[in-house]
Amino acid sequence: MVCQTKVLIPLLTLLHGTTNAVLTVNKIDDLPFDQDNRLTEHIFAYPSGACAALIDADNSIADGGYGHTFASLDGEAYQRVFGHLPKFPDSPPTEESVTTFHDCLAVCLERGTNYSVISRPLPHRYWQFGQKDDEGTIKSVDTISDFFSSDSCGKVEYGFVNYHTNPVKLYWIHHDTNIPQYNQELRHGEKSTTFITTFVGHKFQAYDSKPNEDALLNEMMFELIVENAGVIGINNHVPPQLTREGVDREVRETMNNEWDRHNVVKRTFTSLGFSKGRLPDDVYASMGAYYYNNRNYPHKVHEEWHRGKGVFVNYWEADSK
Repeated sequence: MVCQTKVLIPLLTLLHGTTNAVLTVNKIDDLPFDQDNRLTEHIFAYPSGACAALIDADNSIADGGYGHTFASLDGEAYQRVFGHLPKFPDSPPTEESVTTFHDCLAVCLERGTNYSVISRPLPHRYWQFGQKDDEGTIKSVDTISDFFSSDSCGKVEYGFVNYHTNPVKLYWIHHDTNIPQYNQELRHGEKSTTFITTFVGHKFQAYDSKPNEDALLNEMMFELIVENAGVIGINNHVPPQLTREGVDREVRETMNNEWDRHNVVKRTFTSLGFSKGRLPDDVYASMGAYYYNNRNYPHKVHEEWHRGKGVFVNYWEADSK
């Protein structure tokens, strides 16, 4: 693959209005990738033809919703994304075989996914193929809009860790009125990290809890528009300056202690007690996208390592983030 250093312009300028027309993508390479071969947008993809006509005519969802760009797939792109599914048609379904959304396929491709595994999203990201309950039975999703707004596409988990001196007040900004609505207080430190369920495109603001009782009158610590599943640090932890004095002894004691614990285990399944293998493509795709989307500050912050936590991480010579 040749690295694509600019975003595909037609995908970013899809037609809006009465037709809600969407560009048909025939090759995976025509999706927007950056210089690292990572998808630059969330893509809501489905077969061209009859299924595309049904989705385009549905007023409950629209291109750009939950930060997703719509794309109908044909040819090689259709085969790559849907070809590994059981009982899939060799080509996009025809009008004769499609009467409702439940006769169609759809999938949400996650921003930040590597090109090499772009056609292997996790099963729950597929309409009809991934909505399963705890017993593995496919759940009934009444409408495509229910799927579009679920954790298959638009719904994400987001974490907040506060390293500011004071507690911080978190507000959700109403998307219609732009009025801040109080969400919760974020207390200091890693142990107080909190995760919430939200949606791509939702906006949050965080304010210092001091000096005013009304936090909205205080300094705004950050403003966030959710782009994907992730985590954000409010300021950054400052690691203590530690000396090497006594570290060698602690490392030896820790190693001996871990070996003593290892010797307690009476049953192993390999000679070493572990095995090494290749991650499934869909798991690798999801993990890789999460890392890529959160790889820089303020999403990446220092961990709270110090002498009281042990010497399991070499924090006295290298920062742990």
